[in-house]
Amino acid sequence: MIEELLAVKKYVSVVHHVEGRIRLKVDPAILKDPVSKRLEEISASIPGVLDKRVNMLARSVVLRYDPAVIKPQDMAVLLGASDGESLAILKKYEEFIK
Repeated sequence: MIEELLAVKKYVSVVHHVEGRIRLKVDPAILKDPVSKRLEEISASIPGVLDKRVNMLARSVVLRYDPAVIKPQDMAVLLGASDGESLAILKKYEEFIK
């Protein structure tokens, strides 16, 4: 699942983030990647995610997460930084990855 999360990450950018909730904008190019069919499942595998809303028509994903499980700054790095930095965050929380 880690590899799939890193594959999806290149198609998203953080639009808005407050503690416990992050909104991502999805690049339409994701639709050409087979990983797009598993976007909801992949986003649910992120540590601490309580629920998700995926709207491909609006190219938007909203994740509500538990800041007691994953720190807000770690969530921002996980989804908005380089793959190396994101991988370090994933390793930090690997016990929570589904």
